[in-house]
Amino acid sequence: MILAAGVGSRFGGFKQIDPIGRHGEISLDYEVHDAWRAGFGKIVFVIRPELEAPIREHFAGKLPADSERPHPYAMVGFPLRSTLSSHGTVSRGVCRIGPGDLLASVVEHTKIAAGPDGRMIDDQGDGLIRRGECTVRVLPTSEAWFGMTYPEDRPEVQASIRALADAGVYPDPLW
Repeated sequence: MILAAGVGSRFGGFKQIDPIGRHGEISLDYEVHDAWRAGFGKIVFVIRPELEAPIREHFAGKLPADSERPHPYAMVGFPLRSTLSSHGTVSRGVCRIGPGDLLASVVEHTKIAAGPDGRMIDDQGDGLIRRGECTVRVLPTSEAWFGMTYPEDRPEVQASIRALADAGVYPDPLW
């Protein structure tokens, strides 16, 4: 499950489809690649309706055909402090993890900064979990997180992707 429904108001557009890789790859390319490499056979995007067509077009012919793999739901959980931008506040889905490292809920927090500058709003994104219709295992990681909240974050993200490709973590080009 890839959560990518942000409006991109601070970024100035839909960052989900903004090219960041050397060959026009978008951030979702790397997320899908990592999930597929980790053994997931089904990718679920949580996106805005206006992103459906461009994302379908972008991934047309790129994804391997679904295989006999099981389709568990999982997500990587980064410590909140490692997901902040040095260029301003961010919004994040803050996860509560229950027994067995299963995701218990997700609550969106907005205006998060390095200090105590946050407020909580209701989020319907965890409805399936709250109704018991699915479980999502949270996979903790010590990997570095990087993301684009502001246009000023873009060069750092591009440099991080280039460094990972140069280190052989990602093929170059990705697809």
